[in-house]
Amino acid sequence: MPNICRIPRHILSRYTPKVTMLMGSIKSCFHRLWLILVLCLSVFLVIYHHDKVTLPIYVARPKKVSGIHHSTDEFHPGKTHRNTNKANKRIEDAEIGSNKISVGYFEGLRTYWVYERLFQPFNSQIYCNCSQVGTVSKRMFKKTSEMGSFDIVVFPYDVAIAPGIDDNWKRILKQRHGLQRWVYATRETPSKLRNSLIPKPLTKKTYHWSCTYRSNSDITIPYGYFKRYEKPQRATTLNWAENKTGLVAWMSTNSAKQWNRKGFVETLSSLVDIDIYGGPTGISCPRNSSVCDKKIQSHKFYLALENSCCKEYISEKLWRTLILNTVPIVIGPQKRDYLNLAPPNSFIYADDFESMQDLVSYLKYVDSNDTLYNEYFKWREVGYVINLSSETAAPIIAGANEPPPGIYYSCYSACKMADLYRTDKMEKRHKQHFFNPRSKQWMGSCEPCAKHNWISHFEYEVT
Repeated sequence: MPNICRIPRHILSRYTPKVTMLMGSIKSCFHRLWLILVLCLSVFLVIYHHDKVTLPIYVARPKKVSGIHHSTDEFHPGKTHRNTNKANKRIEDAEIGSNKISVGYFEGLRTYWVYERLFQPFNSQIYCNCSQVGTVSKRMFKKTSEMGSFDIVVFPYDVAIAPGIDDNWKRILKQRHGLQRWVYATRETPSKLRNSLIPKPLTKKTYHWSCTYRSNSDITIPYGYFKRYEKPQRATTLNWAENKTGLVAWMSTNSAKQWNRKGFVETLSSLVDIDIYGGPTGISCPRNSSVCDKKIQSHKFYLALENSCCKEYISEKLWRTLILNTVPIVIGPQKRDYLNLAPPNSFIYADDFESMQDLVSYLKYVDSNDTLYNEYFKWREVGYVINLSSETAAPIIAGANEPPPGIYYSCYSACKMADLYRTDKMEKRHKQHFFNPRSKQWMGSCEPCAKHNWISHFEYEVT
């Protein structure tokens, strides 16, 4: 029987070399693919291993450096922004890099110093010991040529760079490198800042972060805050009305931009006794002095009247009054902000009353009832108040020129900025976030000071 599978010799001799060549090519191709696969796997393992043990250079190693040092571990108010668990995990597991994060405060054409009672300008390097990122350096500067020397550049709201001249800002913007972050910093309300903004065409792409009193800022620096105890304290039998010799006090300060505080106080004083301190007509009393504090402390009530009525703007007027064991009578942001931020039942909200006479009648009633007056101090059993704007709020270091933590020049603030900078770098944020100081969220955050006409008619017309 013939073998039907047998290939004729003349056909086999013709195609065998071609088949052999094809098989060789296939074998060579598979060999190359195998080598490429092994090489890719090796590179992946090297990168993965390197990433597990090395952090970006923007994270600072705590080390000994010359100059003034400040510790910043004492205060923790406000929100934590962009501080994800993933970033924290990498920081805990990894070795810290060797480069310090640097913060520069651009002073531009400033010709005055508003914080002269608290600290002096620091043109030389100051080093801050930050609990999260190690050593952070900070320095003020005026030359625009130094702009590129810092990781973070802070622009105080009142620094003048010939406002309105676009070319000046465009020249400065050209010096910003891709890893740098610019910060819009202010302790004031938007109603005071309308004339200090950069040219409108540049507004949306200039500042990466905001540093304000608002809780939705990138870096929140409040004037003060209420901290609850882990466990409530034992109830006290102390009579807070004892040794109070005055009824109502008010410290005359700078003219308000949004409403006529002075006119309000003068009208109120026709119905109730008010001791007015400071100003051209008030009793002599150096502002923020211990002498002044004692005078306020000797009164049952203090008029904590904000210069502007803007969301969450609760200044040192409230926090200082609470620390001095006096009940604040407040006009400022809406009541919900006081309820969210101030100690419970610690203040009298003026707009709760239908008329000025109703407010005065209530003050006189509380004055005659020590039990009711003491109710305004029950909050002391559940927590305490920190005034971040006071020079006594910061750790006092002999010879140190360190601002209170509630001011953005402080080590406390510089550490919060550095922590956010590190987190941005750790998460490799390629899409930059910008803060627009002309946005409705910020510039539109000021509201009427009251719903009742007996207060609102003291407001100025907005021009």
